[in-house]
Amino acid sequence: MNLYITREDKGGPYEGLHIVTKTLKQATAKWMVLSTRWDSVFIELDDSIPLQLLSFLSVMCSDIKVKVKEDCSSKELELLCELFPEKKGLMLKYHNNALLEKIKDKIWK
Repeated sequence: MNLYITREDKGGPYEGLHIVTKTLKQATAKWMVLSTRWDSVFIELDDSIPLQLLSFLSVMCSDIKVKVKEDCSSKELELLCELFPEKKGLMLKYHNNALLEKIKDKIWK
């Protein structure tokens, strides 16, 4: 099953579960997201996503794609580092300076 985490409900169609980023602050949503093995996860990064949540998501799914603004905030950068710890050094080095080029294989279009 696929998981879609987006800033707002765009009406789908989604092939799996859809969660709005603001609901990730609720305990039930967190536990459901973290207790399920996902085939693919698609995340639209947003400052409303709690820190230290996404790092556990990479354990439950190996196919994670993100949608991020070109000029991402420092919190969005932290979230990217949680999702892709193997690319943390590159992302911190190139923050807002060709960052998206360094993680282009992980971009959700």
